[in-house]
Amino acid sequence: MRFSGFPDGRYTMPDIDDVTRETVIEKATSDKALRLYFLAGGALALAAAALLGYFVVTLKPGETASVAGVEIMEKAPSRPGSLSGEGPSVQVYCEKVNGLDTMELCYGGVTERVRLVGVRPPACSGGGGLPEECYYYTKWMAEERDLLAEFIEGQFDEDGRALAYVFLDNGVMLNEEIIRQGYGSVSDRYGFAHLEEFRLLEEDARTHQRGIWKSKDHNDLR
Repeated sequence: MRFSGFPDGRYTMPDIDDVTRETVIEKATSDKALRLYFLAGGALALAAAALLGYFVVTLKPGETASVAGVEIMEKAPSRPGSLSGEGPSVQVYCEKVNGLDTMELCYGGVTERVRLVGVRPPACSGGGGLPEECYYYTKWMAEERDLLAEFIEGQFDEDGRALAYVFLDNGVMLNEEIIRQGYGSVSDRYGFAHLEEFRLLEEDARTHQRGIWKSKDHNDLR
């Protein structure tokens, strides 16, 4: 169907029956309404995104706000307080893992040699290669990652390494996880608050024969 035009730019329909005219007008009106709907929807989406970005940027750490029925919270730069109960949390970067329970942590422009408190590496026995497997577990979990560390104030091992609890970005304590998965046993050489909890984790790993406890040589060590 073609439309005829007037010199002044106006358009009119040719002679058609009333039913066809109403159908054309209804379709044109519907298409216009649909375009307006999508334009309005896009504008609302942009406004909501801008508003959400504004709140995320301007909220103080830990504060929450509701935008379009969705709760948002500004993430704190570091976790306040202490996760272990023995010292404040410090954001660190693990530059290198040296062993199952030793690593180098960087924070504030300083690199600190650290020992994971409460963890004892397994001794080599029978050439089974378990100690190497244990080392690579810690390496995979921590090396070149952002972590949280809680240093036990004033406590160092015989080689001058600071004793610490180390937490992964999901809040899991690496010291505990090594023992839970059976990649190390509990060391009570240095005093720390979670000794009994660590012993329970080791007993559970022994019972379920995880990690080093799959080996009879290690399981016989009591």
